[in-house]
Amino acid sequence: MQLNLSILIPVFNGLDFTKKCLADLENVSQTINNELIKLNTIVIDDGSKDGTSEWINKNYPYVHVLKGNGNLWWSGGINAGIRFALENLDSNYFLLWNNDIKPNENYFQHIFDFIQDRPECSIFCSSIYFLDKPDTLISTGGYFNRKNGKKFVS
Repeated sequence: MQLNLSILIPVFNGLDFTKKCLADLENVSQTINNELIKLNTIVIDDGSKDGTSEWINKNYPYVHVLKGNGNLWWSGGINAGIRFALENLDSNYFLLWNNDIKPNENYFQHIFDFIQDRPECSIFCSSIYFLDKPDTLISTGGYFNRKNGKKFVS
């Protein structure tokens, strides 16, 4: 099974964060097995005035840029990204992302392994650590059984 994963990144201004985020994703994506994992990056720019969309189009032409009118907010951006990915990219999983997140080098392989080991799960979360304090946990994720809605802690 190939994991067709769309990374959804809603943004509003914050070009410096977005530059770093896309560079980090590009670096980590170089370590994945493309036969197992297909990554699609979708940035939903909700009316940025700092040149975000233009910069992405120039520097990352393979990144899909969707534009909002400033009223999508995060959840509206995520919904727009999911619609786009379902209609155009045949994605079977969605990664809800922020432009201030940095994945470790094995992040996507861990996701693939998790999905392979737990096919009954349809929603799951990652543990999140402070970037400047990599040993300090901000949050730990969990996952839900899609049939009964019960959550499990990872």
